[in-house]
Amino acid sequence: MPTNRITMRPIRETLRLHLQGALSFSEVGRCLKISTSVAAKYVSMARTAGVDWALAQTLSDEELEARLYRPPLPPDDASPNRIGFDLERVMRTHCRIDDFQEIYLMLDKLDDLLELANIDFAPLYARVPGTPELQPGYVLPSDSVFQRGTGKYHAGRKP
Repeated sequence: MPTNRITMRPIRETLRLHLQGALSFSEVGRCLKISTSVAAKYVSMARTAGVDWALAQTLSDEELEARLYRPPLPPDDASPNRIGFDLERVMRTHCRIDDFQEIYLMLDKLDDLLELANIDFAPLYARVPGTPELQPGYVLPSDSVFQRGTGKYHAGRKP
């Protein structure tokens, strides 16, 4: 029988106490009545997912759970990176049409795509020209990585 995931509250509290409050894992464990290893596991999961306390505060429980419990991609996967859709990121990324894209920008749900119709593009158009162009294979610290690929497919085809 699969194990049930716990609610996000203990994980959020662990992140807050350790990352913001600078408590040790054993101190966090005592405060929340969890083991030291569980506290360390939660922080490790967050770090692996690129989630710090500032970001955790902005995420819904569903978003936080999706980032922490995302299955890892096998290290030898030649596929491209799959990262969360960010309109400014799209506008800055140099892309070409190919049989197999170097990067996939992912949306969680169709409603996210429909929401783009309500965005005021003027601030983006003003901000983007002053920023460097990004190559498709780059993964930024601010990117939400859904799956990490090696990009070997494209690396072998570049001139």
